[in-house]
Amino acid sequence: MGDSQEQADHYRRVYTAAAQMMWLQHGTYIWRADPWTEERRAAWTALEEELARIGLTAVADLDGFNPAHHLISRRTSDGRPITLAQATDDWHRRVARDAGIATAPRNNGYDGIAPDGAVVLSASWLAQVHDAVFDEMDARLAPGRPSVTIGPQAQQLADLLHDLAARLRAPLSGQDPTPARTAALPASSTGPELGGTGSEADFERLDSRARAAAQSLPSRARLKADRDFSVAGPAVDAAQRLLAVLDGEDSPAWQEPTEEADPAHHLVKKGVSAATLNWEAQSLREVLDRLPSPRLPRPDEAPEDFETPAEPAGTTRLILMPPATALVTAEVLDEYAARVTPDQHIGPLLFDAYPLCAFLRRFDERLQRL
Repeated sequence: MGDSQEQADHYRRVYTAAAQMMWLQHGTYIWRADPWTEERRAAWTALEEELARIGLTAVADLDGFNPAHHLISRRTSDGRPITLAQATDDWHRRVARDAGIATAPRNNGYDGIAPDGAVVLSASWLAQVHDAVFDEMDARLAPGRPSVTIGPQAQQLADLLHDLAARLRAPLSGQDPTPARTAALPASSTGPELGGTGSEADFERLDSRARAAAQSLPSRARLKADRDFSVAGPAVDAAQRLLAVLDGEDSPAWQEPTEEADPAHHLVKKGVSAATLNWEAQSLREVLDRLPSPRLPRPDEAPEDFETPAEPAGTTRLILMPPATALVTAEVLDEYAARVTPDQHIGPLLFDAYPLCAFLRRFDERLQRL
């Protein structure tokens, strides 16, 4: 291929393009599911294993904190950084153990909502938070995403996200209702540069697996003709870019879901046009300030009071959120805030970020069922 630097650059470009292709496939781990042919599943699973192996090796080589591989907003009880994989496992366990809405007997003999048994919030408030947070966090954690340093205009959004997290925590005892504030945190140390120490066998293995996975996808025309809804159109486009990178063409290894978006200044989730982080903060606050904030249930309220699917015209429908769900949502809000804090630098993301993306997609679906 040429000198070692050219080889390392090619390796990084292939990794970036391959990781984005897999992330752009809708759903979570769809390549493990039945709708795909055995050949395509095998090719994508092999590529997943290679991308994950490279990511895990990079994490194992870390010495200290790195925002590309750790949460920015949380530490363990003894002050150690939390890897993205550890955060995924922690949030997944807490949601899985979630007992739901806790009830307790009232003076009249009927069950009511126990103290700290739920958070009452407006369905519209939750819908606004859902629309603003989960797709954007998923996109900002996308494997393959290049490095970024957040611009100063993002401060309003970071502040608003911390405020929303505090509003969710406020009804629950033992939680600090004061909005957190996050300063940009530098990485104290980084692992070896991706591709910098790879062997010839590493390069060849990634190339061959990336090519097999990309070639297993149909063209856009074939996708339309076959009405194959198991494959995402953006993943097909990414596969074509990956093949061009593999062939040494001057094709972008990474392409933003929204054209013209600059992650330092704009939202990065898929949209018709690029929206600035400052615009997002202003428009979101304008709506949320008109809606009731999350609160504790009143003593006279029972779970069945919130089961009516629609309220009379002119009123706000209220729903119950289990405490564990509220706390996990607040932590996701704080992490999003940390990742859009001005001057925060985040290096290239590897496939160790994908399990967290998968969790966010599933957790988002859970919130929409409340």
